[in-house]
Amino acid sequence: MNKILSSFSWKWELPSRLKSYTYLFIIIVVTFPRLMFLVIAPDRVSGNTPELISIANNVVTGHGFAIERGKPDAYNSPLYIFFLAGTRALFGNHVPTTKLVQIALDLVLACFLARLCLLFFSAIPTFLIILLFALHPLLLYYTNNIAEEPLLLLFIALSFCSLCSAVYRGQYWLFGLAGFWAGLATLTKGSPIALPLVVAACLWLFYQKPWRQIALSAGVYLLMYMITLSPWSFRNYTLFGHFSVTTKGFGKSLCWGSDPRIFAEPSTPIWESGFRVEKEYFPPDDESKKLDSLVFTREKQYFAQAKTNYQRLLKQPRVLLKVLMLKAVRSLYATESNQPLANAAVLGVQLPMIIFGVIGIVRLFRRQVTRPLASLLIIYLGYFYLAVSIELPMVRYFAPVLPMLFISAVAGLSARAIRDEVCVSQIVTLGSE
Repeated sequence: MNKILSSFSWKWELPSRLKSYTYLFIIIVVTFPRLMFLVIAPDRVSGNTPELISIANNVVTGHGFAIERGKPDAYNSPLYIFFLAGTRALFGNHVPTTKLVQIALDLVLACFLARLCLLFFSAIPTFLIILLFALHPLLLYYTNNIAEEPLLLLFIALSFCSLCSAVYRGQYWLFGLAGFWAGLATLTKGSPIALPLVVAACLWLFYQKPWRQIALSAGVYLLMYMITLSPWSFRNYTLFGHFSVTTKGFGKSLCWGSDPRIFAEPSTPIWESGFRVEKEYFPPDDESKKLDSLVFTREKQYFAQAKTNYQRLLKQPRVLLKVLMLKAVRSLYATESNQPLANAAVLGVQLPMIIFGVIGIVRLFRRQVTRPLASLLIIYLGYFYLAVSIELPMVRYFAPVLPMLFISAVAGLSARAIRDEVCVSQIVTLGSE
């Protein structure tokens, strides 16, 4: 395999006169397919869009972060809803305009991705990474929707870039900046909430510094992360008596992911299967098992049911192993609609990137200068993959780290894609502007 991949005769460098058009290329290849999708389906929305828009409208009209007037919301993360409120305050109740702003966010993300990749890769591999970002169907799908993913992807990428800068340069303020971006990502959607803890715990693996400096770097990173989360946590404590950033979906996803009937039914949308099985857990006519209307109490009930389900599976090791393997595989391709055709299409796109991504991470890890980059790719990809596999197996929850998968895949495409010398002195500005 390595001989075949290394035999590619691509010219990895571009003439200098073309390098000045790098960002023009980014603007064209990222914007064009998104605008085409927007023109085809300008008002397409899905999922919990009405709920998000309802809360955003309440924010704009001065009724606060509430689903109903006077009833504060404890379920949704705040940042994307504030983003929606801002676009609606500026441009009115116009869904296509919000999508145009999300396209602009994708452009910002693509520029940061290009800056990072040009430090480690030659020009054409960097363009290939941007092309994958521009054309990946999941990213097109979520940008042309009212969903948290465009904002979440941006903050995850900024946290990755800043952390990469911090590891290479060893400057504490960059660790703080990485923690800040990670905090904003968590306030956009709760899935990265434990990512900084994993990064801090693994910092010694790729940060070749004395233990005291490693501990101080991790402390600055985590402190800034906690400071970023603290205003919203205090708001939830004041209103609901809980220091919680978000309750969105953790208990429900874990509960649903513990019952194979929910995610393994062919041709049945995951949410439809989930709500049907949920009625068995919490019968509406049985007061002793009725699902509580309070959000925090409801999440505890979901966690308790998930614990019961897994205890039952532990008594059937063969079934448990089958469930865990099915979840691990479905995490990389399963869509919300759970349609075999849609799942097959996503798998056809994902599988080659996953194969080349594994090869790429190995190649990056073998080189001393790119080992920190490889370690960060492993942590980010591994964290989101495990988080999805543990909860409800659905590729949407893996989407925030697709740019990291693109980087790994292109590195695996050919050894010559990776630059022989990484310009470490330039990494200091990455993620700080």
